[in-house]
Amino acid sequence: MAVIVLKLNYPYFRVSCLLAASFVGSAALRCVAALPEDAWGVLENHCLDCHDSFEKKGGLDIESLGFDLGDHRVFERWVMIFDRAKSGEMPPKKKRRPSDAELERLLEGIGKPMLAADRERIETHGRSSVRRLNRFEYENTLRELLKAPWLQVADRLPEDGVAHLFNKVGDNLDVSHVNMSRYLDTAEYAVRTAMSAAAFPSKTEKFYAREEPTMLNYLGYRFGQRSATRSATPLLGVMTQPDVIRGIEPVTVGETDPERREREAFGFVSGTYTATTKYDFTRMDPPIDGRYKIRLKSYTYRAGNYGASGGDDHGLTGGNAAWWRPSRTVAYPGDRSEPITLYALADSGDSRWLATYDALPEPTVIEKTVDLKRGEGIRPDAGRLVRTRPGWKGNPNASEKGIPGFALNWLEVEGPLHEQWPPESYQSLFGELPFEVTESDRVVVLSEDEEGDARRFLGAFAERAFHREVKGEQIV
Repeated sequence: MAVIVLKLNYPYFRVSCLLAASFVGSAALRCVAALPEDAWGVLENHCLDCHDSFEKKGGLDIESLGFDLGDHRVFERWVMIFDRAKSGEMPPKKKRRPSDAELERLLEGIGKPMLAADRERIETHGRSSVRRLNRFEYENTLRELLKAPWLQVADRLPEDGVAHLFNKVGDNLDVSHVNMSRYLDTAEYAVRTAMSAAAFPSKTEKFYAREEPTMLNYLGYRFGQRSATRSATPLLGVMTQPDVIRGIEPVTVGETDPERREREAFGFVSGTYTATTKYDFTRMDPPIDGRYKIRLKSYTYRAGNYGASGGDDHGLTGGNAAWWRPSRTVAYPGDRSEPITLYALADSGDSRWLATYDALPEPTVIEKTVDLKRGEGIRPDAGRLVRTRPGWKGNPNASEKGIPGFALNWLEVEGPLHEQWPPESYQSLFGELPFEVTESDRVVVLSEDEEGDARRFLGAFAERAFHREVKGEQIV
């Protein structure tokens, strides 16, 4: 049966909910049958040489297995033995095989009691075992109940047990105190997030590549990073800016020249690798989990050949030149597109796939609608460009035409997106009740009848959860 726990704490309508299918287990079916002597004789003559408690070939110990068909693991083992004996797979061809009469005695001896046990199980418990929701089903349930399709909470829950490559098998979906605690904590997090969406109307912010700390870290050579292939090249269209690298000119003109600022970019010739090159947008700061629109302006280009690593001039002059290294003083228009993958980037360094697109030779703005968590950044990755892992040598993309690269102008973030106001997630909990937002972005629900409103909204929430009528006395 399903269980729902609802708790109120005035004056802020603190609601914690736990929904799970079948956290209540069933009494195990006990069907202990005796293995017929004729069947045991066949096993003893043809199987125990390899599958006794000493040899245990293939991990099968028939001698100690027993015949408790109420134990699903024992039952599954005997099903396997039955199927392999019937198909002729076992005993193997190089071993002495049972006669037709012996095989018939074996199959009848273990088959009849297994069939009887299976029928008893179905009559008693049905064909499917009652089970709890796995973590992805639970996430989808919360999304539906809270009208929050952007909610991402599955990774807050323990991994589910897997059987036969499926994570929906009831026998492997156990319920421990850890599960209960994490499901309750996750439910509270989900409810608070749904409620807090009302504190953040949608807004639009733009973040320029030339102002991103991660990209600026690869502008000049420094200790541990003296490689042309791993560096960021300041571009104005396809014109390089050596004096920006040397620090003679400012990295960006900023708001003083909007037209020129629009053309400023950082160019890269390698794909993202955590230990080396990264071109992350980390100044963005989504205020809450939600759905956002991101717009990214980028293009492809070609760096000239014979760039240099090392030296005292950031690879602009001197250093160790090679034909496959990208020049930091010469660039050309791109002659091919580059597949780009966008990841959400957490403070921990973990990344999560968001979207893909093709960067074109002409500067182009792409738009994607994505689900972001609070505080996440964006990590673009030009996946076809060389990965500069430790020990790498050369560049398979380099040619006499130059070294293909990818340039970033800016990222624009709009959100969190709301189809209506107050947000639908807030209304799923508190309907039409007004609210106010404190300086710390806390949503305070305003009610003239706290007790009555609490019962009304909890009742409506419970009916959505159970898909049936919930009477007033059931709300405690």
